[in-house]
Amino acid sequence: MHQSPFGALLRTSRLAAGLTQEALAERARVSARTIADLERGVNQLPRHDTLARLLAALPLPPQQLALLRAAALPVQMPFAEVETAISPLPVPPAPLIGRRGELTEACRRLCDGTTRLLTLTGPAGVGKTRLALEIAQEVHDHFTDGIVFVDLTRLTQAERLPEALRFPPTSEKSPVEQVTDYLAARHILLVCDNCEHVIAGAAFIAQMIALCPRLVVLATSRVLLHVRAEHRLPIAPLPLAEAAMLFEERAHAVLPDGTFDPTLVERICRRLDCLPLAIELAATRVTFFSLSELAAHLENGLAALRGGASDLPEHQQTMHDAIEWSYALLSPEQQRCFRALGVFPDGWTWQAAEAVCGETSEHEQVVAAIVALADASLVSLAFPTANQARFSMLSLLREFALEQLRRHDEEDQYRQRHAAYYAHQVETVERQGEKLPLPDWDPLLDGSNVRAALQWALTHGDVRLGLRLTALLRGWWANRQMLQEAEQWEARLLDLVRHDEHPEIPDDERAQTLYEAGNILLARGRDAQAEVLAREALEQSERIGDLCGVSATCAILGQCAQRRGDLALAGEYFTASDDAALRSGYHDLRGFTLRNLAELARLRGDLTLATQLYQQALAVVRERGMRWGVALISALLGRLACAQGDYNVAKQRFRESMTAFQEFESPTYVAWCLEGYAQVLSDEGRHADTVRLCAAAATLRADADSPLPGVEEILFDQLLATAQATLTPECYQATWTEGAAMTLAEAVAAALSDGTD
Repeated sequence: MHQSPFGALLRTSRLAAGLTQEALAERARVSARTIADLERGVNQLPRHDTLARLLAALPLPPQQLALLRAAALPVQMPFAEVETAISPLPVPPAPLIGRRGELTEACRRLCDGTTRLLTLTGPAGVGKTRLALEIAQEVHDHFTDGIVFVDLTRLTQAERLPEALRFPPTSEKSPVEQVTDYLAARHILLVCDNCEHVIAGAAFIAQMIALCPRLVVLATSRVLLHVRAEHRLPIAPLPLAEAAMLFEERAHAVLPDGTFDPTLVERICRRLDCLPLAIELAATRVTFFSLSELAAHLENGLAALRGGASDLPEHQQTMHDAIEWSYALLSPEQQRCFRALGVFPDGWTWQAAEAVCGETSEHEQVVAAIVALADASLVSLAFPTANQARFSMLSLLREFALEQLRRHDEEDQYRQRHAAYYAHQVETVERQGEKLPLPDWDPLLDGSNVRAALQWALTHGDVRLGLRLTALLRGWWANRQMLQEAEQWEARLLDLVRHDEHPEIPDDERAQTLYEAGNILLARGRDAQAEVLAREALEQSERIGDLCGVSATCAILGQCAQRRGDLALAGEYFTASDDAALRSGYHDLRGFTLRNLAELARLRGDLTLATQLYQQALAVVRERGMRWGVALISALLGRLACAQGDYNVAKQRFRESMTAFQEFESPTYVAWCLEGYAQVLSDEGRHADTVRLCAAAATLRADADSPLPGVEEILFDQLLATAQATLTPECYQATWTEGAAMTLAEAVAAALSDGTD
């Protein structure tokens, strides 16, 4: 029996704290015999829970406690006489924040007797090593022969892995035989850290597992080891709340008296993809920047994320180096694909990736490259729909990819392919006989990608490409009432179209651009400007015999006249619009032209004619499968039924419409239906319910930045005034507050669940 290093250090620490064995035992809530046995060497090491109690009970500086913790680790295997990667299990410098789910799952797998190799995978800076150390601390009591920690960062040749693990050498046996002989009968957890650059050595790890039945391996790697015994535990970026906790903990370490605004902290963490390494690097800058300044500084993310702790590996002292470490492990073809995929700001499908990356590669090569990138934790995969895979890239990884793209002078080449791919979707849809815009085309059209493509096209003066891309975005803008954005893009496009140096643009496309810009201005309430563009578009459409263009522009001019109260002129334009639609043979337009004529009849007080025309319009859009038109005209019929006192029909129409608009993710049009439904409830004398739905509609409009048009605002205010005159101030305010707090889904559910009696 001899005193262990831990026993000697425990005795020294106890005496330094001025405690007897009995006093320390009382403070730690253990027996005095436990203290005595540890100090004398009867027990070489404490149990995990005993160590935690002793560390909490000893009033010592953090450095001394860290030494005591290190001495309590299981005895490591003897060092080889040659250079070796084996080292004592490192003591983490700070507590682990978050990761409770991953920690619990990893410990369960390592101790359940069925998992022999568990690989923690994830992108650069996600915290795999830190989590592995915590896992090892948690499970060390389970492994009777201890834990071996192997840092492979500096191992440059995979074939040297057996030598790095070599235990006391003998002249008769090879390094592989020495390792397997030593581990064959031992119950050990082998922690192999940073395996990604020595993947070729994975065969040796598999060999150890096969020959050493009680050996369990915990590996960290940005790339899967691809051996049969491997179980994967992917490590994702931190949840936002845990990322914010980590930032504040690290920031307080360098600025103890600092106060940090939670909103700005979350903004910074989002910018950094909630990656622990990036957050730690950024948090050290709070001694130089305010949080708002730091958030702005981090817009150049990789350039700002430097100056990591000197005790980190070199490739983790800047975020750029951490990503470059992964990039350097790729093949040239994989690197090329990684750079090219940086042009996607918001994910991509297999088809999009092949269109951008595949000009010089076969389909199989592109697939293999993307699979390798996913395997290397450089891209992630999701299945937003049952039949379509979608890939994405963290923003810091994308920033690095774009930097490399520019360094190789490839950015314009791949951005042009990216824009051409999305423009090609318009032609695909037209060939299939679909209608543009497609309001529910989100799996194929994501706004960020098409916006990026449109930005590139317009910046480079490619007007034809810009026109094709805008055809996709117009449906997106209209359904979500993104009118301010639509106006900005249409103005840029119109400015380019009007210049003479683009003679390649057909006259019908010039007229279409004028019409679309005018239509947006009309929706924005800028009637005078809309009328100027519509007259110019009408002139061009008539000159080239474009009946569809004539119909559309006459409709704008009719609405302008209707808004200023000139119903006679509005009638002339709407009739001309409907006539052009009939002569064009493009029957989809008739749902639109009949709707305009119906609304004019309603304003003239002829509700019977208005109902007939709306029903004709509804029949057209139903027959043509125009779901958006069905929802729109149903809501208009609901308002007409309300005006005629047919409340049950009105409610039925509004329910049908708001359900469809909810599917289209259009809060403005859902609000419009709720306002119509509130009118019905007001006419029924249900003023509290009226206020509740009005408040919900007001919140939806405020969030979407789509205020009520002037005439409808007057009607809305009248509804509320009627309710205020009936309800007590307390009831009115409480009901308004309740409605304003509703989500879109809750507001729709409230209307759908309302009785029809």
